[in-house]
Amino acid sequence: MFPPIKLSTLCLPLRSGGLGVLDPSIQQGAFQLRWLRPLCLSPHSTSGLVPPWLSFLLRYHTSGTDPRLTLLFHDLRPPPPSPPPPDLTGLAGCFRNIFSAIDRLPHDFSSLAPNIATCLALPLRSVCLPATSTTSFPPSWQHLRVEDAFLVDPSFDVLCRRAPADFPRNPLILRKFFKRVDSRDILLQPFLVRAFLPSHILQLNDPSIPSRSGSSINASPFVCGLLPGIPWSKLKPRMYRSLCSSSVSPPLSSTLSSSQWRIFWNLPIHHHVRNIWYRGLHHKLSSRSLLHRILPGPFPTDSCPICEASTDTPDHFLFSCPLKIDVWSTFWQDVFGSHPTLPILHDAFYNLSFPYTRSSDIHAASLFSCALLAIWRHHWSTVFDNTPFVSSTVLSTASRLVAIFKAEKSLDDLACSLAT
Repeated sequence: MFPPIKLSTLCLPLRSGGLGVLDPSIQQGAFQLRWLRPLCLSPHSTSGLVPPWLSFLLRYHTSGTDPRLTLLFHDLRPPPPSPPPPDLTGLAGCFRNIFSAIDRLPHDFSSLAPNIATCLALPLRSVCLPATSTTSFPPSWQHLRVEDAFLVDPSFDVLCRRAPADFPRNPLILRKFFKRVDSRDILLQPFLVRAFLPSHILQLNDPSIPSRSGSSINASPFVCGLLPGIPWSKLKPRMYRSLCSSSVSPPLSSTLSSSQWRIFWNLPIHHHVRNIWYRGLHHKLSSRSLLHRILPGPFPTDSCPICEASTDTPDHFLFSCPLKIDVWSTFWQDVFGSHPTLPILHDAFYNLSFPYTRSSDIHAASLFSCALLAIWRHHWSTVFDNTPFVSSTVLSTASRLVAIFKAEKSLDDLACSLAT
């Protein structure tokens, strides 16, 4: 018999205007802390039943280096067999969930200074940073290590470049690597750059950086760098979830304050348009620019399907498309008696700031929501049914929605008066 689960353990309140349910993949990673903690704390002397077996398997596949480097750096792990065996044998199969758990932690190693031996054992791709968002690293770099491109200068105990004649393997690939470094197409991680400086100079330049020490491969600086200010022995599932959530952009974010969200949930609007509005506030509307970014196959372009002339950004999707701004202008003039500009429309949608209405019997947000719902319906009618997006037809739909809304409000008011 399982104990009852409290809702508070599964849901976290967010400022995004809704209820934040735990991400199942992050929670699955939190479950792996039972095995991940002992492996990161003392991979050579674990206790219990399962951790020693995991430690042995990890050390067996690491060829004498610190086994924690395999946990930290993806390129040091053996590739999974294809097709995967049914029993998930091998390092990739047994450690699949553990690898996924540690990969979710923020890997910010910019303030570290590992020793020279540790730097030489790292994958070459892991010490590189893309200079731009379009920079890519070829798959041929995956099997290369830092020691293939750099060596130790014993005079100063620092790293230096290998001469092309000293490349131990793949000289053509390494020449291309240094050419991209020299042209600043790729950048080197700050912790590797520090390995080119003598220790005393490094301490003079930045005393806050811990001095590198030791002559053997030691992954401890990287392990501690995963949890800034938190000992691994104190890491709890809630802390883990918090670290994982902060390492990625939040899936839902808006500019509304808590009080504005309370206003939003109390607006007299239909639940259908409230759902559309909620998605728009979190920048999750199905605009063509979003669809093209996440599904470039079915949506090869990001142009607007209505005007076909501009990029279909969320603002274009809602307001600035020429055919839609015509609808807003006419509708706004009829119900509010003024001409709307794009900042006014934007302020109404994203900040819940509405002008006074000519009619006091219906809320301004209700009128605004009728136009929003009409534009939404005719937009998708154009996409799915090839129905032309005609401003006059959209305005007729908006007027009909306003009439329906007024009729429903009258019935509600009558029911309330009879009840009292």
